[in-house]
Amino acid sequence: MTFKQLPARVYTLFLTFRVFSTIAKHSLIAIFKSRFSTLTRDAANRHFRQGSRKVIKILKAHCDLKTCASFQFRAKTAYIFMSNHLSLLDIPVLYALLPSNIRFMPKQQLFDIPLFGKAMAAAECMMVNRDSPHKDLDLFKVAREKLMSGLMLWIFPEGTRSSPQQLLPFKLGGFRLAQEAGAV
Repeated sequence: MTFKQLPARVYTLFLTFRVFSTIAKHSLIAIFKSRFSTLTRDAANRHFRQGSRKVIKILKAHCDLKTCASFQFRAKTAYIFMSNHLSLLDIPVLYALLPSNIRFMPKQQLFDIPLFGKAMAAAECMMVNRDSPHKDLDLFKVAREKLMSGLMLWIFPEGTRSSPQQLLPFKLGGFRLAQEAGAV
């Protein structure tokens, strides 16, 4: 009997376990390296990308990235990516496909997830306080510094997952940050 022949509920639990164990493995490595000051941006990029690709492979998801052939990233330019957020696969798919020095700006509650939250903090992800966005003035300063140091940011401007049929109103913070930082 193969795993695919197991009842759907058991197979789903098996896949969930594999995904979480992959995330835990890469989170532990990032946390361990950050404790010993060996977690460089390149190492964090590698762990994000490898973990994301492994999750996509486990779930047998297929994704393609279509880009404008003439587009080239410019050195010493701040970039902010914004995308809608339709599913839990958005994060691994985008990390697997987008340029290496990118960090998303997740909601504060994700930093409470054991291992995952510590790994995100160690890898320079910046938490967004959705309940009190006016308290994020320090976040703007830190985000501008990260952008100027070569890190690209990725924001979900709707602030939460949405359905494919309906685009939610955009929060203004990401646009304000892009304008203030002179980001593309």
